[in-house]
Amino acid sequence: MSSITTLIMPAEEVTIREAREGDFGRIFVIMKSLMSIHLSDDDLTGLEKSFEMKFLEILQSDKGCFFVAESGEEVVGFISGAPPLALWNIREREMFMIEELAVREDLRSNGLGSLLIEFFRDYAKKQGYKRIAASSHVARERAHNFYLKNGFAKEEFVFVKDI
Repeated sequence: MSSITTLIMPAEEVTIREAREGDFGRIFVIMKSLMSIHLSDDDLTGLEKSFEMKFLEILQSDKGCFFVAESGEEVVGFISGAPPLALWNIREREMFMIEELAVREDLRSNGLGSLLIEFFRDYAKKQGYKRIAASSHVARERAHNFYLKNGFAKEEFVFVKDI
């Protein structure tokens, strides 16, 4: 998969490329800013090793993908995804799911998230998929509006139960 380079803001060039093992620390900084809404700093610190192991598993898998947006040497956003395991998806390669999408907080609302979605869409299309999908926590209304603005439609609900 090749990378793309574009301008997000007048003097900031951004390149999107496949993630590498050495990117995890910079990705985790962005993840912490998003997850701090739900988890304490101590919880996040405790989860870092588990997140890193999952990140490396994704990189080694041939079923999913993980891309980073980079400005200079700095990771400023990322997107990852995989096909759902549901039987209906196997028959026609119907859907490729965005698992994670995040942009560094100070760079949001500058088109970078939309650029990551376009890159992801093109990747999924080249893999033979017909649709991309995303989910978002019910409280993240800004994210919901972002997805709607980027052409997504609300189609499903996710139901969760503690066990």
